[in-house]
Order: sequence, then structure tokens, then C-alpha cells
Amino acid sequence: MDNFVVNQTVFDRKRTPIGHEIIFSESNSYAEEFMRTMKRPLYFENKPAFITLNKRMLEKNLPSLFPPNDTVIQLDRSSVSDRQVHSLVSKFRQKGYKTAAVDFKFTPDYFSVLDQVDYIKVSFKSYASPATENIIRLGKSFGKGIMAYDVQCAEAYEKAKILNCMTFQGAYVAEKPMGHSQKSLADSDFAKLLAEINRPVPDVSKAEKIITDNSALTKGVLRLASSPYFALITPVETVGQAMTHMGIRQLRRLAYLLPFDPEDNYFPRELIKLSLLRAAFTAELHDFADDMTISRTDAYYMGMYSLLGRILHCPLVEALDILPMDSEIKDAILFRKGRSGQLLDLVKEYESAHRDKVITLADDLGIPTEVISEKYRECYEQVRIERFQ
Repeated sequence: MDNFVVNQTVFDRKRTPIGHEIIFSESNSYAEEFMRTMKRPLYFENKPAFITLNKRMLEKNLPSLFPPNDTVIQLDRSSVSDRQVHSLVSKFRQKGYKTAAVDFKFTPDYFSVLDQVDYIKVSFKSYASPATENIIRLGKSFGKGIMAYDVQCAEAYEKAKILNCMTFQGAYVAEKPMGHSQKSLADSDFAKLLAEINRPVPDVSKAEKIITDNSALTKGVLRLASSPYFALITPVETVGQAMTHMGIRQLRRLAYLLPFDPEDNYFPRELIKLSLLRAAFTAELHDFADDMTISRTDAYYMGMYSLLGRILHCPLVEALDILPMDSEIKDAILFRKGRSGQLLDLVKEYESAHRDKVITLADDLGIPTEVISEKYRECYEQVRIERFQ
């Protein structure tokens, strides 16, 4: 699987998005093509870029595609062992680029590059291992900033905070509810609206009343219907007009955007973006999988609602009970059962950049590995929260 590229958000200690990492496979040609053709504002949202570059990429001066003050050049194990890479990195650091050593180990190669890096990037997959804490203490003793990645659970996240890491990446951090309010939305009008519009035959008048009786939902629907996404010539003035123009299908697809004001600190931008991206990506890969027993539409909502618990600030099992959902889809989300569960697993492993697991799952599902990264890239470019604001 040569064409492998993933975008992961980098968070600070307050869980504010402060940058994005583009993760590539070892394929030089695809990575180079991607960097030369990527739409930088789209992929990095005017935030710092964290990119792992090998010797060939450095020799081709690819870092020059990115502004020095907003770019961190990451060095993996193969790069730190190459003295010529050290020389190249030194030249880029003189131009203002920052550098990071990924997955630091107690080996001569990593110690030899310490004076050439500003940060040490530590995997928290084995967060309980004494070696992890020892590496962080060593890095701090040399004045290096510590970046935590592969943070997959609450325990790993808490350990990274205790060890005073400066940045955080991983499934748990990306999916954790964001914002100053931790109130549950499970019993709210928003949850009632989700339940109604997800019925096999929604009652449009009932959905309209739920929205109309709630000022936040009303504001959200009018804002969404008037956004550039729908490009209406005549502005909508009522909830009824908005729902007529949008339709239940679009309302269902974009419902996550309704209860949150983009100007409010509580707006969970990254979580909603991940939800919409996961939904679109799951639906695209569904088309290539063999013997799927759910529809493409079901695959879309399976991806979307796999994050419903995070959105509603309640356990996922409780969140899914709100919806009139088929048991097969619910079991796939909760227990990874069946081929639908495998499909969702593949998507989540791809988001976490676990390349080997992705290849295994793709093989089991009959999905050609060469299409996966291309579909991810297409979905990422389509899912732009800004166009809905």
C-alpha cells in the first residue's frame, strides 16, 4: 500500500487545534506528488504543518513548499541514522524550520541527532512502559519539547498530561468531546430531532416543530440553509422554507452542525469534521467491499454515528438507543461485528495511520488497497466545515 496519506490534527494541552500532520507511507513518488499538488489552506487550515520527510525529499528541497516559521520537519528512524540527512536538516534549521525526532529510542543514532532537533515525538501506545517516561525525562533534560502521539485511550492521555507533553495526537484526543461545557445532549431537543429525522418515514411537520421550538436549532437551520453550500438565490426566513430547500436527507446528513454556534467556544469543529469525514470515507470504501450486507447510505451513517456519543456527551450505547437504527449497524458500531464492523475498523485504523492493519482488513473485505488513500483524499477535500458556517 504505497499511496498512504493521512491528516491528523495536532492539539495543545488545552485541546486547541494548533497544527496538522500529514502522514505518508514510504512511497517517495506519491508523497512528492501529493505535497506539490495539495491545497495547503485546505489541508493545514493556516496552521503549522508537521511533515515526515526522508533523505530524498530533503534533497529535492521539498520543505521549501512550506513556510519555515510554520513547518516542523519530522525525522523517522531511517533518517536519524543517515549523517547526510543531519547535514541537510542543519541547513533547513538555519532557514527557520523546526525539527522533530519521531519515536525516539535509546540508540546511538537517535543520540547523534539530538543537537539537530527541537522536539522529540513519543508514542503513547505503550504509555505504561517505564521506557516512555524515561525518554521524556531525557528529552526534557536536553531542553527538547515533547510531542505525544498514538494517544488511544484516556489513561494514555492522562499520562501524557502528567508528563507535561506539549502536543497530543491520536484517536482518543481527536474523538474526545471538546469545549468548556460537558452537559449531556442525550435528552435535548437535538436528540429528539435526530431520532425523528432518522425514522424510516420521518414526520416532517414534527421535525419542523422540534426545530421551531428551540432557538438554537432554529438559528442553526436558518444559518445552514443560507450558507454558501446551498447557494440559494433568495434567503430563507422561516424554518419551513429552510427545510423545504434542504430536504430531510440533507438535514439528516448535516444535523451535527445545527446545535452549535461556530462563534461559540463550545463549537466542536474538529469532532464534527472527523464525523463527517468518517461518514464519507466509510461510504466510499463500501462501494469497493465484497459481500456487504448494508447499503451505501447505511455505511455513511454508520461512520457518522460511530461518534454520536462524543457529540452528545454520553455513552455511545445510550446515544445509539436514541436512534431507530438497524441492529446490524448498531452491533457493527458497538462491537465491530460482521463485515460492517470490519469496514468501520478499517476506517478507524486508517485514521490512526496503522498501515499494516489497514492492509489486512482491506484484504479481508476485498477492497483494493490502491484506492483507499485516493478516496480518503477526495473525502477530506469535500468535507470543509467552513462552507457550512
